[in-house]
Order: sequence, then C-alpha cells, then structure tokens
Amino acid sequence: MPSGLPAPLPPGARLVHIGPHKTGSTAIQAAFHHARSEVARQSVHYAGSGLQPYDAVLGLTQLAGWKGRTPGTEADWLALVAECDRAGDDRVVVSCESLANAHPEHMIRLHEDLGRERVHVVRMLRRLDRLAPSQWQQAVVNGGVTSYPDFLTAVSERPRHRFWRRYGFAGLTSRWAEVVGTDRVHAVVVNEDDREWLLRVMERFTALTPGTLPLVADLANRSLDFGQTEMLRSYNVAANERAFVPEAHLQFIRRAVTGSQRLAPRDPEAERPEFPETLIELFASRTNAGLRRLAQLGTPVIGEVSGLRALRGGAAPGAVATVRVDVAAAALHAVAARWAAGISIELSADAPPPVCATDLADMIAALMESTAELHAWSPEISTRFLGGLRGELGPSYAAASRSVQPLAPDRRVPATTAGLAIAAMVSLTDPRRSPA
Repeated sequence: MPSGLPAPLPPGARLVHIGPHKTGSTAIQAAFHHARSEVARQSVHYAGSGLQPYDAVLGLTQLAGWKGRTPGTEADWLALVAECDRAGDDRVVVSCESLANAHPEHMIRLHEDLGRERVHVVRMLRRLDRLAPSQWQQAVVNGGVTSYPDFLTAVSERPRHRFWRRYGFAGLTSRWAEVVGTDRVHAVVVNEDDREWLLRVMERFTALTPGTLPLVADLANRSLDFGQTEMLRSYNVAANERAFVPEAHLQFIRRAVTGSQRLAPRDPEAERPEFPETLIELFASRTNAGLRRLAQLGTPVIGEVSGLRALRGGAAPGAVATVRVDVAAAALHAVAARWAAGISIELSADAPPPVCATDLADMIAALMESTAELHAWSPEISTRFLGGLRGELGPSYAAASRSVQPLAPDRRVPATTAGLAIAAMVSLTDPRRSPA
C-alpha cells in the first residue's frame, strides 16, 4: 500500500469529493452508503439518502445530467445544505463526481453555503490510458454516438477537449484551489492494484476506524466490453435517427439495458477498448506536464505519483464488434421486462418508422426468438414483441419468420445488429403501436 496517508480533518469539516468520473467514485459512495449507521456512530455524516446527492448537485450547477432525467432544483440543493448544517460538528462527506463539471460560480456558492472555514475538497488522479477508454464507454452509456477511434482522435487533437478539462491533473485541481485554497484541495492517486486504498484514505480524512468502509461488490458499475459498448452505440444512432424522446434512453437504456449488460457473465472472448500504443507518447507528455504544474501549485498529493506515469497500450479492437447471443438477449429482455412493469412512452411526435433494413430482418427476428426462449417470455410479452415485430419489419418478416430459429446462446452476432434489435424492441413499447 502506498505510504503517506493524510492527517484527519478537524471535527466539523465538510469533505467534498468531486470525483471525477471513473476514478473509484462508486466504490467510495457504495462504502459510505453501506456503512451509514457505523460512520454516524463515529460522528461522520454521509450526505444525501442514496449513493450520492445527484439531484442536489445538479440543482447547484444547473448542468445537464443523465439523458432524459428531470433536472435537479434549487430546492434540492438547499435541502442538502440544511442537512449538512444539522450535522453540526460532525464531519460531513459530500460525494458527487458531477462536481468535477462545476463552473467557478458553482464552486464559490458551494464554498459559501457549506461554510468557508469547513470545506475541504478531494479529487482523484488516475492514469490517463485507463481513463480514455472508460470515458468513451461512459459517453456511450449516456447516449453518445462517437466511435472509439473518433473519440481518441478528438481527445488527442483538441487540447480543450472535455476529457482534459475533467481529467487534467492540474486544471481541475487549480480551479477548486482558487476558490477554497491550495491547502484545502487534496489530490489522491488511484492505486490500480489495491481497490481498498481509496477507502483507507477516506477513513483517515474522516478519522474513521480503519476497516469501517467496506469494499462493496460493484457489479452494477462494471465496465462494458467493446462489443457491448458498440451495441449501445448502434442503438443510440438508431434512436437519434428516429428522434426518440430523451426519456426513452433513461427508462430503457440507463435503467434497464445497461444494468443487464453489467450484470451479465463475463465473456472470456470479448474484446476490450484498449488504449492504442500510438498515443502513449502524447499521453505521457500530457501526464508529465500535468504533474509538473500540480507540483508548482503546491496542492497536497497522497499516494504514489510514479504510478501515473506507467502508461500501457494494447492492440486495437477488431473492425467488426460482436456480442454473444445470450448477452444481446439480456438487453432485449431488459426492455421487455421494463415494458411489462408498466413503462410505455410515446417515443416521438409521430410513431417512429421501422428500424431495420430488409436484409437484417431475419437476424433481428432470430435474436427476438432467442430471447423469448432463453428468458421464457410470457404470452403477453410474446404477443407484444414477437407479434409486434411483424409490423415493425413489414413484409420482410413474413419471409424471414418461416425459417427463423432461435440461435445458440454462445453464437456471436454483429453488435450493430444487436443494437438495432434493441431499437426495434424500444419502438414496440410505444403505446401507439399494436401487435400485428
């Protein structure tokens, strides 16, 4: 374990954890949420009622949140401030990685509202080669349509790309230091080999007994493989082309499909979106420059800084991304289950047109048949989606359906086709569509 754990913050401190995204935030939040009663017994209050006070932070920043989600309000933020005030001289932890996107006026208000003499800020530093693929995946989960190669090109060619604003070692740190003071911003290096390291750091900040914060199984935030991400990206493209309302993404993708993919068994043959060898030199240069500026800033750094320089590259994924049939079926069934639970949305101003071309009809039909078999669809679900598919695919389905058979669960299919099948399923949840 790296040396140099921090000294405890004084009683009454407000420790504001700003992430950024994909730097171990969920592990920290899950640990505090899971151990709420015990940390309270030790005079530490974890702010909010869930994993993170997401609505309150969006109420402060007024920035866009998850696609399709109702924005946070001023009242949400004021309620969080009042909650922190009630904690008195207990130490308080406010954790939300969306604070990494805050503008200076938001930082100033947070500083004033939570108490100028109480606020300390902690941000995490992680290897840039690990963050680039993770950030692309996160963008796709949020509705993005940019391919991985195009994302890497944009990041490497645009110094002001959002990636650098969010993850630059010195930039994010200095913006907060200008508001709360250099000595009150703490940078912590993520240890890629020790998942409990960040928990031990947070325990020291808050004077918790070592071991109070548990490492909670985090399947729900597991990274997707390349094929799964490309499947979602294919859906996003189809949804954008058909002008699906943003709420459809929230209800069917974020709250259903994405979770089904993160909980699916690991596919040993799946490719990962590796960081390319060709960008190692550029990212190493950015790493060294950022660390030099961070040292000049004088912000306390906790952990082994040398680990941030250990960049590694790998082979690019194949040209055609694929997923197993059972993985695609989990996504399709997640949509069906959401519909069966009562979620039905008018997807656009007019009922959207059919999703796929004639030459894909047989594969989409086969994927749906496979899903029905693997997940034992009820007659109601089968009627809605298998019956509705006839109208969705048009005359092509009648020809295909005579020979369509369920596919073997371990067979691989193009991720783009699986994404179109998800779009067809979501289209069939529109209450204006009727089963054929």
